[in-house]
Amino acid sequence: MRLEWMEDILAILRAGSLSAAAEMRHVSQPAFSRRIRQIEEHVGVDLLDRSSRPARLRPSILAQSRVLQDLTERMNELLYDLRRHDQRNANRFVIASQHAIATTMVPRLIEVLSTETEVNVHVRSGNRDECFEFLVHRRADLLIVYRTVREIGAEPESFLEERSLGHEDVVPVFATSGMPSLQRQIHDGELPLIVYPPDVFFGDVMDHELLPSLRSRFLLRPKAETALTLTALQLAIAGVGVAWVPMSLAAREIAAGFLARVPGPLTQVTISMHAMRLAGPHPTLSERVWSMLDRIACE
Repeated sequence: MRLEWMEDILAILRAGSLSAAAEMRHVSQPAFSRRIRQIEEHVGVDLLDRSSRPARLRPSILAQSRVLQDLTERMNELLYDLRRHDQRNANRFVIASQHAIATTMVPRLIEVLSTETEVNVHVRSGNRDECFEFLVHRRADLLIVYRTVREIGAEPESFLEERSLGHEDVVPVFATSGMPSLQRQIHDGELPLIVYPPDVFFGDVMDHELLPSLRSRFLLRPKAETALTLTALQLAIAGVGVAWVPMSLAAREIAAGFLARVPGPLTQVTISMHAMRLAGPHPTLSERVWSMLDRIACE
């Protein structure tokens, strides 16, 4: 059984419910529920008694909690020792980021790193929940993610160090060649859309920052759904629908004339970019990277 699966089970044991365990594991509740289903399918055993509300671990699983905890602690210690040894010998540094950031800011950071120090950089990209997992489970040294204005005011986690890397505009874009047709649809009160699933970061941005006002003015016609901003960008270039994507991701295609920002009543959303790492002492390489972030943010 995978280490993170055992940690998921222990989170339910400690938190007492799926929703509280998901919060403890820094993932959304739907994503956490899917992971529990995956564990159950893999081991062939129901972990939860779903007849109770909230669902709780079955007695047979509770009986093995001490064993799970011991195994988890020993495996974490082993992984920590292996990674520390690997980092010391190979000067390895792992950056986790959302897909869009992995194609924009992260390459600039790696460029600066490679010119100033001997470093073996590994990039792990995923949705935001996955990226937080990489950091919390010490599979990444640095996390770079987007945050909404709503999240910035929240109390920071005590186990994290965090710094702002500036702001990013999420803008509506569409194929330049298809703009006349799109403008007619907008004039008629219809809007073809590329949407994101509600359980990913940009889906949450759309649900809370964009769709409420759009629904009051347009008949929305979702044409495609994707969790990836890169795919949404390509769908917009193909003229499938309007996509909201980070401006840094769309800038090259706009400059090349393939893509255009949609003018008029469609608004943009401003989000922020943040770097995070686990609190505590860090190796010299990690401190050097952390000190370079301000320079990257100002470029």
